[in-house]
Amino acid sequence: MSTVTLPPPNLPALPESDCATGTPGDGYHREGAGPTVALTGRETSKVGYGSSEQMVARRSASVWTKLHPFFALGQLLAFCVSVGLLIGYFRGTVSFDVVHQSVLAKVALMVGAIVTGALWEKDVFGHYWFAPEFLGEDTMTVNVFILHLGYLAMVVAHPENVTAQIGTLIVAYGVYIANVAQYILRTANLGKHVAVRVRSR
Repeated sequence: MSTVTLPPPNLPALPESDCATGTPGDGYHREGAGPTVALTGRETSKVGYGSSEQMVARRSASVWTKLHPFFALGQLLAFCVSVGLLIGYFRGTVSFDVVHQSVLAKVALMVGAIVTGALWEKDVFGHYWFAPEFLGEDTMTVNVFILHLGYLAMVVAHPENVTAQIGTLIVAYGVYIANVAQYILRTANLGKHVAVRVRSR
């Protein structure tokens, strides 16, 4: 699952001559790269879940490929709104109760993104969580989710300590930003890799 929890890049499978190299974590096989999936021709992957063509077919057939982005992008939008409200709180124009409601909306969308992302990952890679192709993304998603749960626990345990709640929220949002950033960089690098190989043919 992603989980950014953002949807994985919808990139075409590379032909046999283009699948010999890649970068760690991009889903392509590099000689000696360990547990990454080998997408050479019609060989099965090292994790035993089919060829590149089969993975692309499963991705296209999965209903979660279309549904997951609604939750992932909705969470990103809720995050932007929440950050704006948090800035308003620091300026004295918004109450923290309003900020808290925006966090609840973000958490709800995050749960939807996690669930649909896990179902997508199961359809495509045979794992609900921590498929080798999405190990980094899933690890980051777990960290983000735990930090958001920490914020909610802080609200319940210490409702009067708004300073501690804000501190926990800022840390959670910081890790969420890092998660989004690594997904964008991974997608950009993978797209560049494919574009270069297409031009070189």
